[in-house]
Amino acid sequence: MNIFRRILGQKYLVNKATGEIHRLSKVTGACGVDRMAKHNKMYVTEKKFQRIITSSTMNGCVHCLKDKSTD
Repeated sequence: MNIFRRILGQKYLVNKATGEIHRLSKVTGACGVDRMAKHNKMYVTEKKFQRIITSSTMNGCVHCLKDKSTD
């Protein structure tokens, strides 16, 4: 599945339940991505990420997307 995400350009993972966005290339164990429910996961491209981060209250993960974290 990771190969298909790379081909499609999906670089970010959005946790719909918490409003947190993770950078797939820098995900660590501290992010808790492996404990996320499948129905809360949404993979997005760079373009979609830019729209989400500017138009919503979602923020970046403190571990893998520090420059967009507001916590």
